[in-house]
Amino acid sequence: MPPHNGASFAERLRTGFRYPASVLPFRWVRAFCGLKLLLPFYHVVSEKPLAHVRHLYPVRDPRRFREDLEFLGRHYEPVSMDEVLRHVREGMPFRRWSVHVTVDDGLRECSDTMAPILSEKGFPATFFLNSAFLDNRALMFRYQACLLADALEKKAGKMPDGPAFSAPLRVPYAERDSLSDALRQMGVEVEDFLEKEKPYLSTEQVQGLLENGFSVGGHSIDHPLYSSLSFDEQLRQTLECQFFLEKKFALPHRVFAFPFTDEGISRRLLDTLHGEHGFHLTFGTAGPKREQTPFHLQRLPMEKTDDSARSIVGAAYAYWIAKAFLGKNTMRRK
Repeated sequence: MPPHNGASFAERLRTGFRYPASVLPFRWVRAFCGLKLLLPFYHVVSEKPLAHVRHLYPVRDPRRFREDLEFLGRHYEPVSMDEVLRHVREGMPFRRWSVHVTVDDGLRECSDTMAPILSEKGFPATFFLNSAFLDNRALMFRYQACLLADALEKKAGKMPDGPAFSAPLRVPYAERDSLSDALRQMGVEVEDFLEKEKPYLSTEQVQGLLENGFSVGGHSIDHPLYSSLSFDEQLRQTLECQFFLEKKFALPHRVFAFPFTDEGISRRLLDTLHGEHGFHLTFGTAGPKREQTPFHLQRLPMEKTDDSARSIVGAAYAYWIAKAFLGKNTMRRK
């Protein structure tokens, strides 16, 4: 999930590679890139618009999600988190080009919609959860902002232009309490929404995902933008979430995906997590990119556009190839 609306220069540049990537055979682009593991990530798949999501990013419907998996299945071998761990930490080679699907935020549709389709298509996956939201105990601030924009739209009869209506989507994590107050003024109670809609997974649903062979990892306590936090708060958000989930579900892997983006994450934090606290893998959202830190991997966002998986993956590979010529396809951290 992007931290705010609007495409960055890098995102617009990446979009520009969609056409050249689309006219070349995909296997050529993939081979020239040379990255053996693809890590696409999603948040939700839904047949109907979701009030807490609809203003944040394009939502795949089940048909498009199936098409994504069918494309990935033709060009990659789906692998489990166990196999990803063995590949990264033990140097075990993949037999062929490989893919592992990941899903962030722990929304209810992970169990209701996504897991059945993933199982149908033979795809292992890892679901990254926020500890504060499990069992619908709270609602992430960006989802509250989207509910507020939705309420303003309903009041006006349409989504008007202007700063007054886009303002909710720009509220930062540090001012998140203002969103529930604003929603209350619009006649929307967050607690009522959580009770009625149950947007997040329950403990029982997470247990069901694990019993069906899926993996679970941490995604912070309540989804802050890490670059806005102190080092100590970054560490607390990571450890408290991870230890809560491990205690509750006896997780075999200590894997963690940074919320929003890993931009601004220091080498010190990664070294502390992987060294002192025994994290097996951590994940960012920068698309195909090499890392100086060996146990930190980058994933590819699949929801920034309505484009096909072929277009999204091909453009990301073409962008990676272009950066390789400039020596800029390795993430360097301070």
